[in-house]
Amino acid sequence: MFRSQTSRALRRGYSLSFNASIIPQSILETPDTVSQTKLAEATLKRFWKSVSIEESSLGYVVTLDKKALKTPSSAVLQIPSNKKTLATLIAAEWSQVSSASIRQHQLPLTSLAARAIDHLDLHHRDRASTITTLLRYLDTDAVLIHIKGSDKFQKMQEEEWTPIRKWAETFFETKISFLPAEAGIISHKQSPETRAAAMKWIETLDKWELAAFERSVYVTKSFLLSTLLVESQKQGLLSNGEKGKGGALGVEEIAQRASLEVRYQTDMWGEVEDTHDVDHEDIRRQLASAVLLISSSQFPKSKIVNPPSSPATQKGTGAKRSYSTATGQRRTFSTACPRLSGIKSPNEVKEKARVGPFSWQSGLLFTVTAVVLGFYFNSERKRVKIEQAVEANKPAGKPRIGGPFSLVDHDNRRVTQDDFKGKYLLLYFGFTRCPDICPEELDKMALVLKDVNAEAEVVKPVFITCDPARDSTADLKKYLAEFDPSILGLTGTYEEIKQVCKAFRVYFSTPREVKEGEDYLVDHSIFFYLMDPEGQFVDAFGRNYTPEQAARRMKEYIGGFKPTEIKK
Repeated sequence: MFRSQTSRALRRGYSLSFNASIIPQSILETPDTVSQTKLAEATLKRFWKSVSIEESSLGYVVTLDKKALKTPSSAVLQIPSNKKTLATLIAAEWSQVSSASIRQHQLPLTSLAARAIDHLDLHHRDRASTITTLLRYLDTDAVLIHIKGSDKFQKMQEEEWTPIRKWAETFFETKISFLPAEAGIISHKQSPETRAAAMKWIETLDKWELAAFERSVYVTKSFLLSTLLVESQKQGLLSNGEKGKGGALGVEEIAQRASLEVRYQTDMWGEVEDTHDVDHEDIRRQLASAVLLISSSQFPKSKIVNPPSSPATQKGTGAKRSYSTATGQRRTFSTACPRLSGIKSPNEVKEKARVGPFSWQSGLLFTVTAVVLGFYFNSERKRVKIEQAVEANKPAGKPRIGGPFSLVDHDNRRVTQDDFKGKYLLLYFGFTRCPDICPEELDKMALVLKDVNAEAEVVKPVFITCDPARDSTADLKKYLAEFDPSILGLTGTYEEIKQVCKAFRVYFSTPREVKEGEDYLVDHSIFFYLMDPEGQFVDAFGRNYTPEQAARRMKEYIGGFKPTEIKK
């Protein structure tokens, strides 16, 4: 239940579509074939000539050929009057789209704004379920899962992740527990007091802040890193893309800490070109979008304790931090950290504001906005260059994916590719100790199978482990039963797994020789591979596909195909 709810939340609201009067829904519902670098997305033709911003008493509206831009729920994309920068950037997104086509990742701010308006307003029914889903990340927070390994990796975790937990304990004024990686994370729960404190804080976020926080959580897999990013930005502490004054963490620092495991892996095993670098740029792009969603011309509303830049920042006097809840009540956090210099109380802000709009705060805000905008567009340029290089080197025609293999299924039977002839085959490569990606993708697979195999088992689902040293046949069978009992688990020796991964062009980083009880990380490609009844490659489906889109695409390939019984 936990996994399925999380997976549904991840999918909700992120497939960009707009009112049919502006963009036909059908165009956006059928993505192009997914490339191996996960960059190909649904495209549509540009149909407008001019982009403008109109101001009213309610704020700003972006228009395309004088027609107001609308959200998927047909609401006008209304930007508050204190977020002119956001309105300008959304207009820039639509203005800078090439005349040839639009890619959904070119509109990150538009997508976030639509999400906030359609689903996260104070009284919207989806807000409560979104908050509940986000709170679950406290029980699976990547920052709290310290894995035993080399001295170098343990040192990296201690230096980059432990200060985040200590800061969060001070900020929420409650104990935050580590998550035991050895025993798994599914059954672990933070204390009721910790969850209550986190709930209290998250309920104070307005719809823009909540949308930014949600995007950051899903990108970083960390509730705590996202809390720090949002609080740093809310208080205007970000002075550049890397670090804000007083030790507040910005986009670059958060992105680095969120990708600690990948950085360690690439240092050991090398970087996968057009995969690790592209993924890192995408993290920076999405976090920058979240930061810009919060940015406004208003003064800070509350105080923030010192974020963790070093152990020294954890010491100090008992300053107070207070904030207003959605119901008007207030809660005060007693902290062990001094108040950041330059952050004033609401009364001090009001008194200072009497000097007029051209105060030093206005100058600082202008400087901060200019720097963040420069960082955002610099990140976008880098991403576009990477994408252009990938597209230029993409081979023509259908890639050669698949081939013969011999593995052992979760019932300890030796099987080969010939045993699956007679039905379409849906393959996924992963491992049972994966904390987030594999469960999300297997939830997606289960939903796809429910749709495609509604009348008969046309598609046979297969899960091949990338971690044969730790994934026994019994582990595979128990693990896959949580998602769909029809999914067949396959394993083998390290060499057998390496051979089949090579045949399907799957990257994985499992060590060759592993000592019993040793913990390590596994990085791998994230795709579903659809093979036809003769074992030939048909298509690949990446994380950008929703279950509905993937099922629809598979049905187009399958047509009226009637399956035959596969060999048992």
